[in-house]
Amino acid sequence: MSKTTNLFATIAIAAITVSALAGCVSTPEVDAPRAISTSTPEPTETVEPVVIDPLDLDGNGSVSEHEKRVAAMVAVRDYTLDDGTVVSVDPAEPLTEAVRADVARIATTGVAAYYDKGSSADLYAALVAESELTGRVIIAVFEGSPGHWVAVSSAKYGGLFIAVSTQAEAVEKATAFGQHQRNFDIIIL
Repeated sequence: MSKTTNLFATIAIAAITVSALAGCVSTPEVDAPRAISTSTPEPTETVEPVVIDPLDLDGNGSVSEHEKRVAAMVAVRDYTLDDGTVVSVDPAEPLTEAVRADVARIATTGVAAYYDKGSSADLYAALVAESELTGRVIIAVFEGSPGHWVAVSSAKYGGLFIAVSTQAEAVEKATAFGQHQRNFDIIIL
């Protein structure tokens, strides 16, 4: 074969191949440019925020009687002093000096009954009443008889321990008892 024939055959094969492949190859269609929207889309559904009741401690969606009692125990409350002044008392915080003085005044009547009757029942009742008003355990430390210091608590009926010989020792024992309570104040009478 001659060079011309080889050249012609090569061109013919290339033309047929290009023609055959032309049907297989397509050019991608280009979409026309879209306009950019400046408006915000309308929400399809409004979602109401979930309101969780802070008293619902177990997260079950309802507030039980127990949860209501717990909330009442830890709630800040009003306390009326002897002079009629109303102050706020937070059960999580130690009593203020004004409230401590008022509690001491009330507890002193119970101590007087203790000396008269030899029983701490009146003092215990006074401490329980003050504990309910303040939300705190109240422990009264006083000299039950000369040289014998004792303590009575709103959290336990009767004395907390056998009489000790010093006020410091009584306060130490009362503090040890108080540390096992929710919140406590020691009032020395």
